[in-house]
Amino acid sequence: MTSAPKKRPRRADPKAQLYANLARHGITRVVIEYDGSSDSGCIGDITLFGIDDKIMPMPEAQVEFTVETRTYNQTTSRFNPTRQLRTGPLREAIESWCYDLLELHFPGWEINDGADGTIELDVAMKTGGWEHNTHYTETSTTVREV
Repeated sequence: MTSAPKKRPRRADPKAQLYANLARHGITRVVIEYDGSSDSGCIGDITLFGIDDKIMPMPEAQVEFTVETRTYNQTTSRFNPTRQLRTGPLREAIESWCYDLLELHFPGWEINDGADGTIELDVAMKTGGWEHNTHYTETSTTVREV
């Protein structure tokens, strides 16, 4: 008698989890602001909107969410992602997802002159928009003979 092959558990999609957690709490839109420079960065204001686009407080409820970390593999010269399921406050789930998004698309966003931006999520449509501003110092040099 042979047994059926074991099914691998589906990997949780952090974005889908986030939208589900937001919808579960009656949140229809989210505006997230972040800022970083001098090797330090943080998620700042997180504004939640409910029905009729009214601002609502951050729920205190605990939610399940997936954290993704990337470890550098010297043999393959690539970063390997690892996902871990966690439970924590909704704010932590939002912040974790944003930090993962920033690291994936703008690694080093908090270094030197840094960056800032705004992420806006439409929970019902499961879509979002992102405005990211990278800051840098420019130097212009002129050489003349005198």
